[in-house]
Amino acid sequence: RGGIVALAASASVYSYRRLGKWVATFSVAAVLAAIVVLGPTRVNQMQADEESAQGRIVSWSEGLQMLKSQPVFGVGWNRFTDFHPKVAHNSFVQIIAETGLVGGFFFVGVAFAYFMCLLAVRRTGSERSGAREFTDALVASGVGLLTGAAFLSRQDSPPFYMVIALGAAYAGLRGAGAVLA
Repeated sequence: RGGIVALAASASVYSYRRLGKWVATFSVAAVLAAIVVLGPTRVNQMQADEESAQGRIVSWSEGLQMLKSQPVFGVGWNRFTDFHPKVAHNSFVQIIAETGLVGGFFFVGVAFAYFMCLLAVRRTGSERSGAREFTDALVASGVGLLTGAAFLSRQDSPPFYMVIALGAAYAGLRGAGAVLA
């Protein structure tokens, strides 16, 4: 379900940037309705009182308690399950619990830099034919990536950082890499 929500967020942003507000709103509403009606059975069973949802809330609460106990550097990398039997199912919560506010600052900073560099690429107007679509796709990918990170613990997964690296490399090639310098 987290992947479906991430896909919906990514598709929403891409269609908004490519098709405009009204067409995108109608398209996304139609796709979401189709997912609910035709999608996997777990999509139809989303409820706040479901065991999975409650387990995530408890995991997030435990992660915040870990942050409270060790606010600067956290409880240690890959030690979340030493203090709670399940992962956080939220990359942000897991990062701040394991690496504290210092690690959380850098984790959020990477995402911030990603979007700022892509915004700078759009502002420079240095894009050739087809490049604007690629920039829009990278922005939509980043939104989907971070939306998925809110529902999954993927902070140590290489594909997570591959998207970030792709955006940084693209911004560098387009001359917008120095925007944060």
